[in-house]
Amino acid sequence: MSFLQNSTTFAPYLNMKPHRTYILYISICLWLLVSPLCIGNLWGKDFVVVIDAGHGGHDPGAIGKISKEKNINLNVALKLGNLIKRNCDDVKVVYTRSRDVFIPLDRRAEIANNAKADLFISVHTNALANNRTAKGASTWTLGLAKSDANLEVAKRENSVILYENDYQTRYAGFNPNSAESYIIFEFMQDKYMEQSVHLASLVQKQFRHTCRRVDRGVHQAGFLVLKASAMPSILVELGFISTPEEERYLNSEAGANTMAKGIYHAFLNYKREQEIRLTGASKTIIPTEEPSTNAPEIAQTQKDSEEVDSTPKQRELIAEAKTPATTAKTAPKRPIVSESATNDSEITFKIQILTSSKPLTKNDKRLKGLKDAEYYKEGGLYKYTYGASSDYNKVLRTKRTISAQFKDAFIIAFRNGEKMNVNEAITEFKKRRIENKMKYITKEVRIGIAGIVALCVLVYGINWLKGIHMFQPSSYFYAKFQNVNGLTKSSPVFADGVRVGIVRDIEYDYVNPGNVIVEVELDTELRIPKGSSAELVSELMGGVRMNILLANNPREKYAIGDTIPGTLNNGMMESVAKLMPQIESMLPKLDSILTSLNNIVGDKSIPSTLHSIETTTANLAVVSSQMKGLMSKDIPQLTGKLNTIGDNFVAISGNLKEIDYSAIFQKVDATLANVKMITEKLNSKDNTIGLLFNDPALYNNLNATTENAASLLEDLKAHPKRYVHFSLFGKKDK
Repeated sequence: MSFLQNSTTFAPYLNMKPHRTYILYISICLWLLVSPLCIGNLWGKDFVVVIDAGHGGHDPGAIGKISKEKNINLNVALKLGNLIKRNCDDVKVVYTRSRDVFIPLDRRAEIANNAKADLFISVHTNALANNRTAKGASTWTLGLAKSDANLEVAKRENSVILYENDYQTRYAGFNPNSAESYIIFEFMQDKYMEQSVHLASLVQKQFRHTCRRVDRGVHQAGFLVLKASAMPSILVELGFISTPEEERYLNSEAGANTMAKGIYHAFLNYKREQEIRLTGASKTIIPTEEPSTNAPEIAQTQKDSEEVDSTPKQRELIAEAKTPATTAKTAPKRPIVSESATNDSEITFKIQILTSSKPLTKNDKRLKGLKDAEYYKEGGLYKYTYGASSDYNKVLRTKRTISAQFKDAFIIAFRNGEKMNVNEAITEFKKRRIENKMKYITKEVRIGIAGIVALCVLVYGINWLKGIHMFQPSSYFYAKFQNVNGLTKSSPVFADGVRVGIVRDIEYDYVNPGNVIVEVELDTELRIPKGSSAELVSELMGGVRMNILLANNPREKYAIGDTIPGTLNNGMMESVAKLMPQIESMLPKLDSILTSLNNIVGDKSIPSTLHSIETTTANLAVVSSQMKGLMSKDIPQLTGKLNTIGDNFVAISGNLKEIDYSAIFQKVDATLANVKMITEKLNSKDNTIGLLFNDPALYNNLNATTENAASLLEDLKAHPKRYVHFSLFGKKDK
């Protein structure tokens, strides 16, 4: 018992190491299977950009002489979105508004957040009050305004919230016209600050070089529309609608297109840099940037009437990014001249066909009609070549076509106009070719390769978990059984209690029916003496394991591939099988007993009897409790009273003994005689009482007298003067 308890207690610790191994392997396999999908998602995920056209609806924004800001912003925003849609298949464009409607500031940021945007670009147009003029474009990021001019820009753009009825509640009491409200931006830590400033610098670079606009720099200010956005965000001020020249430019088709292209090119550069940073490669193609001829000339000699941070004060935040060169190098097509032109940095292969001490004419017979032959000078000789190309295979094929005319022709190589070792050139060519092929491996191929590798690792791991070591040497034997009794593949094989192998395969012997062949993989160090056998043992829980019963025969051994005789040991199951006949003989008796029990149990009177017994038991319990109370309380009191009554009976009995019963009975007889005499006198008419009782006339007279007396009294009460005559002066006549 104690051993079982101890084994149960320490079992988790004994099995911890294998479990950790299995968990680690399964985790690796899952990662290998999922990683191609993750790579595919990384490449397949659309880049989401939200374009916000400032103002709109009943909010016109700044108002110029011929236009309103909301219309300029919407026009440029739509043009920017169309450029991205046409040229970037992997980019999803989302507009906060695509028509003239009013959108609250917090709703604009909410649209970007819900779209899980990678970039937020808000398009606006600047303005100055009091007929002041200024020129140029600027780009803004979220932060504390470090000058009054920057604060004024933020106030003007944030004043949009005044068009909202509940702006004080929605923006927590923020007052766009109060400088104190902007103190909150001093303590804000925008985690996208660096990316936002970098994008702003790319936009300003395009405005400066491509759009030929006055560069008013990158600035910071507390813009509410940028505050709630959870991605790199910028606000672009296209120009000054308060300046007539700028207003006309921004309202022109050429001006709107130029500004949209400038922001678009900056977006492409930013997107390409992000892709390279995340994946090491980019599919974004940057078009060649050409300066706009439609933009107004930059006149720096003329100072604006109102300076608004014409120099970028935020350059200390981040240095302007240096975009990698994106223009593809294309080798110019060189016309074939008499002298070889091999001054490019790439390796050029050529076929040398002949050598001459002096130049040959184009129609020279020794050229055999080749029109594109070239020559180079070496050692005072003119060496003529043909079929120049950077592709060695192409030059080799050309050489085969002219080998009949020029049997001594051979291939040479040049780099930077100098002849080089052709073998080194061929080696480098092969290396470059492999690298170029690797560049063209698509993401699908990479995912497929990763999937195949993961599948191979998974197959190996499954076999390893089963105990099958695919790359480990092992020896194979066969065991023959009449019945494997549920033995399965990958079951362990033991020898003297030690695991020495695994069941590799199980096949039915169709040549000799009634036999099953089991292929066993054993350790190479194990030597099986002849006379050994393979035993299948049925375990208590239903499993089957194989034991190799090694014989004591050091001279002879089984060779690899031999068949080992097999036996079946059912263990306790065999003992149970021996008892089965007796159990089967007892089954009919058990069946009859169960039938009788079912009949007894099924009798309907049994439930009622049980119910009656239950009721009687309950009543007996009540009577028992009552008897208990009676015996404990009432009986003692009753016994005491009976004792008192008994004593009284004793006293009465003594008194009764002293009574003279004869004298008493004589007195009683005399009394009864007197009573009889009185009764007889009452019944006789000889006396007054007898007459009264027995004479009806006397009774009637008495009744009449009584009635007369009653009437006399009533009359006396009614007429007293009739019966009483009393006067001090004599009788009075009636």
